This record gives sequence, C-alpha cells and structure tokens, in this order.
Amino acid sequence: MPNQPSDILPTVIGIINGMIDDLELDVDGPVDADTALIADLGFASVDFIHLIVEIETSFGQKMGFHDLIMPDGKYVDDLKVGTVVEFVAKRLSGAADPAEELQESYSPKPDCVQSPLTQPEIETFLAQVRSVQQKSFVPAPHPKKRAVFVFSSPRSGSTLLRILLAGNPALFAPPELHLLGFSTMAQRLAALNNSSNDHLLSGTVRALMQLRSCTVEEAEAFSTACEACEMPVAEFYGELQKLLGDRLLVDKTPTYAYNADVLHRAETDFDSPLFIHLVRHPCGTIQSFQDAKFEQLFPFLRDSGMSSRHLAELTWLICNKNIAEFAETIAPERVLRVQYENLVRHPEPTLRGICEFLKVPFDSGMLNPYTDQEQRMTDGLNSTGEYSGDLKFHLHSRIEPDAADRWRKFTSDASLSEEARSLAARLGY
Repeated sequence: MPNQPSDILPTVIGIINGMIDDLELDVDGPVDADTALIADLGFASVDFIHLIVEIETSFGQKMGFHDLIMPDGKYVDDLKVGTVVEFVAKRLSGAADPAEELQESYSPKPDCVQSPLTQPEIETFLAQVRSVQQKSFVPAPHPKKRAVFVFSSPRSGSTLLRILLAGNPALFAPPELHLLGFSTMAQRLAALNNSSNDHLLSGTVRALMQLRSCTVEEAEAFSTACEACEMPVAEFYGELQKLLGDRLLVDKTPTYAYNADVLHRAETDFDSPLFIHLVRHPCGTIQSFQDAKFEQLFPFLRDSGMSSRHLAELTWLICNKNIAEFAETIAPERVLRVQYENLVRHPEPTLRGICEFLKVPFDSGMLNPYTDQEQRMTDGLNSTGEYSGDLKFHLHSRIEPDAADRWRKFTSDASLSEEARSLAARLGY
C-alpha cells in the first residue's frame, strides 16, 4: 500500500470533502495540505474523531492518533491537513510504534488551579444536582432477571471497560443505555431529545440493532413505538433481556451515579443484580473531565456558575460517594470494586477477576478492544458522532498502561479538597 504523503493526501482530502458536504460547512476555497481543520473548516472535537475513524477505515489500520491529537496529554489547538497526512504516512511505514512514543517519565508539576473546594461549595452543588433529579420512580411490578451494572463517575474509563466486556460472548455490553433514571420511555425521550443530549438516545437503538439484527431505521421505529405507548423502562429492559438468551446484560451509564435513588432502583427492579464499582484516581478523572469539556453536555453543570475544575472534582466526589454508600447496602458477593489503573496496567488478571465475579468464562478476545467492532458496538448509528460513550476511545490503538498516571504531568494530590482525599483513601488511593 502506498505510504508516501503525496499518495495519502488525496485520500485524506477526499474524506474531508465528504465530511464538508455531510456537515454542510461553508468553506472558502479547496482543501489542501495547508488547510487548518479548526481555523479554516470549523471542525469540532467530534469531527476530529469522525475524520480519524474514516482514515483508519480507509487504510485498514489503527494508528494511535492519540499521539497526534494529544501529544503531551493536552489537546492540540489545531491541525493542518498536511500534518495529519504526515502522521498517517509515518504510521503506515511502521517507523514508530505508538506505545513506544508514549513511554515518558512523569513528574508532578505545580498546580495552576484555584483553591480547593470548600464544604459550602459541595453543599451548593448537591442542591443543584437534587433540583434536576427525578423525585420518584414507578417500581417494576416484577423484578427483571439478573443484570450487571457498571457504576462509576463520568470519565473513569467505563467506555474501555464496557468494550472489553463486550468482547466476551457470555456478556452483552451495549453503549450507554441511559434507562435506569427514568420511569417510562416517553419520560426518557422528553429529557434527552435535545441538541446537547440526543446522542445519548443512541445506545438503546444500537442494542436493538445488534439483538434484532435489524437496520437503524427498524430499531428507531421500535423505540419510537415504545416511547409513544409510554412503555415502562423496566419493561423495555425486559424486551432486551428476552433477546439475550443466556447472556448477561451489562448496563454501564456513568450519569446514574449522580442520583443515589437511581442506584437503588437497580437493586429493586432486578433479581439479585451484580454491581461493578469502577474507580479512578480523582486527579486522573478530573483531568479527563476537563479535557473532554464534559460540563458542556448537561445544562445543570454548564449553568452552575462553577469552574470546570471544581465541577470535575465535585462530579468525582458525589458520584463515588453515592456508589460507595450504595455498595455498603448490598451483599458483598454482589459488588466488585475495580480500579481503572489496574485495568490498563494489568488487563488480563483484572478481567479474569471480573469474569470470576460474574461467573462467566474468561475469553482471551476481551484483551484487544480494537477488534470485532460489530460485536463490541464501537460504531455510531450513522456516524461516529452518534456514539453513546467516550469518543476518545477511537484515538487509541491499544490499551495504554501509562494512561493510569498521565495526570501527574499536570497536577498533584495537593490540589484536592480534604473530602476528596479522604474518599480517595477509602477507595484504595
């Protein structure tokens, strides 16, 4: 396969021109090597991911674009088409191994953040969260059969864990379902059908496509019918489980953890469900939250008046506190705590431990999350931007152990509030 920049440039420009047409962008002049993706084309972060997926699909190879998009752990300000082409040429030539380029020595740097959180700020955030939470749920008249719930704070690596679990044929682990927090499918639609959150509706559609072997349109039609008749969410879970056979349903939706009542609903609506509490060091989670601009996804975060840094820590603190307190009410044999750091440093023993907990056989295919895209459901419905999960997954080409400590380049434990440090210690940090 040609791997010179001059050979690759027409393919990349062709992909970009297709995206320009699909997005109906107003672009001055033709695209060439000097065209900047943000300044000239107005690409957003989701468009970067779409471009990456299309390039890797065209050349039939994962390339580890994380090294290009986040060379020092922070997103680049912009990229020229020629820079992307040169990176692709280098990867295709095999001149550099993405894993080798990431072997750096990490040392803490001085923090450039505001003062640590105070207790009044924590209480203010809690009040804001409670103001947008559902006040009550309609309990399922008959608990559904056993399911597995992965509870975590957002930006804790749950997408990676979900995709690893999806590689086990004894499990069905679709993209984020966003079901448990609602009583009916109509209620869910009303809450999520807006420009900021409509991609969160795609997880159930993708699950239906997989289970019913149907098209996007057919799965959407079924979902629409469920919403129109105000089907209870518990009944929709039942519809999914009818199609699973002996497989266990895995629901990983990080936003459940904002609301302690949602966590308890899993216990009451399912027959002896199993719970995985995925934890990540607060500083790593905070760094990821800020990089992803996660607060822009939800109005109550975006309009809170708090800084991104404080919202990131508050999210880690409230979600993990809710999960830890919930776990104390569950029989120990039905709860497993997993550290993200162990998952990326020691994936095989960590996954073997999870399989033992779930009482399913370990499958070695779980260890490569970038194979079997169909089974793992790592695509969007019609485009990458419709994917319900962490799009940064598509930047990588393998599990990267150094992701566990990358945050140490930018911050230290000293930046955390006393309450966050105390909870982190309880969680094993």
